Amino acid sequence: MCSMNGLNIQLRSQYKQFIAGALSSLSLSLANEKEISILTMIIYPRATEVIYKMMVQKGYLREFKHSDILAFMFCCSFIVYCYIFEPSNLPSNYIKAINNFSLLTKGEGTMFATVTEQVTRQIEQTYGVPR
Repeated sequence: MCSMNGLNIQLRSQYKQFIAGALSSLSLSLANEKEISILTMIIYPRATEVIYKMMVQKGYLREFKHSDILAFMFCCSFIVYCYIFEPSNLPSNYIKAINNFSLLTKGEGTMFATVTEQVTRQIEQTYGVPR
């Protein structure tokens, strides 16, 4: 946007923001799959925070201290829930990235998979929700 202002291009602010966002998103075409999965894990909580801020501006919600932390917590909680109980709902590159960052040994991975399967089976038996 600064370049457009410096070149004295006369556009409405909304159009300048759109053009700046479109140009900056072109850099994603140069990133590899692993980098993009990391970026999406960072972007989703920020997008949730933006939606919250817009709802505050419209008067649907009240502003409160540390709302950004709460938005990040909800997004991370959802990703962890899906990773543990419904990995089929996550893109495969998310699962690969989480596996890479968690640094689980093969034994720990097997134990984690066993516990996940037992908890899932217990939820199915308790609530009658088939998989």
